[in-house]
Amino acid sequence: MTPLLSAFARSSAAATRCFAIASTPAQILRLRAFPRLLSASTAPASAAAAHNPRISALLKESTPEQLYGQLPTLRQQLTPEEYEIIKEKAMEPYKQRNRMIGGVLATFVAGIFAYSAVMSRTDDLSDIGPSPLKKAATSA
Repeated sequence: MTPLLSAFARSSAAATRCFAIASTPAQILRLRAFPRLLSASTAPASAAAAHNPRISALLKESTPEQLYGQLPTLRQQLTPEEYEIIKEKAMEPYKQRNRMIGGVLATFVAGIFAYSAVMSRTDDLSDIGPSPLKKAATSA
């Protein structure tokens, strides 16, 4: 193990999770730089919710729409990890619709770009003879 990685291993308790997830030094450094990747990849939201009674109670008694309406107050009441789990569950119904709208908009923009590219190609003007003004200028 390189000295840099061994220093990271001694520096925090999360380093053991880094080594369990990442296989290359670059991945370990990325996980150390962005700890949210580490927390998101180690514990899925449903597994964390099953072990937390506050979260499981909120998820059982509320629909995603109700949770979405309660997000501002829940942000002050819950820990950041609990809030992220609740926010993820509250946003589930909207993710599919947002993906559909994004796909439609991207297709529309790609269609406009393709149409513009096809319509603005260079015209072939070889079949047109010289202009009458040019003939008059050369004959005078």
